Amino acid sequence: DIGSGYGETTIFLAKQYPEHKIIACEKYIDGNINLIKNIRTQKIKNIVIYPGNVIDVLDQYINKPYFDIISIFFPDPWPKKKHHKRRLISYEFLKKIYYLIRMGGEIIIVTDSISYSTSIINTIYKCRNFFDWKNQSSLYLCFKYYYDLETKFYKKAIISGRNTSIFILKKI
Repeated sequence: DIGSGYGETTIFLAKQYPEHKIIACEKYIDGNINLIKNIRTQKIKNIVIYPGNVIDVLDQYINKPYFDIISIFFPDPWPKKKHHKRRLISYEFLKKIYYLIRMGGEIIIVTDSISYSTSIINTIYKCRNFFDWKNQSSLYLCFKYYYDLETKFYKKAIISGRNTSIFILKKI
């Protein structure tokens, strides 16, 4: 779970996939503290927290197909054009994690930023030779149609009147 925030998604994934190890990557301490509290309260045993940058974690598993699912819910949109280079979802990033996902594994990306959605679509197009965009022809790209989960950032999007988009990519 990349950028696990306050851990709502991590807890959800841990419960949905109890036989899998869930790695939560979050560099902000407040989110990790909240996640630890929820892990203890709910007695969840399959979560590992990495309190740093996801790139460091990915570099540890370089060229090993280790992951079944990589979820990236509401990554920082970096809305100013001059900051777009800081966006996590890029051709280079998807190419890097391609080698870390098992065959048939998925990347799930959710955003509420229109400009980021456009950027993600362009990136998916560039990666069309190694990822299949599973929900491309779906009438519903909304997060809520796929997951019964309300994260802090999902709630903020709804309150602000922003629609959410979900992109599900399958390794081919």
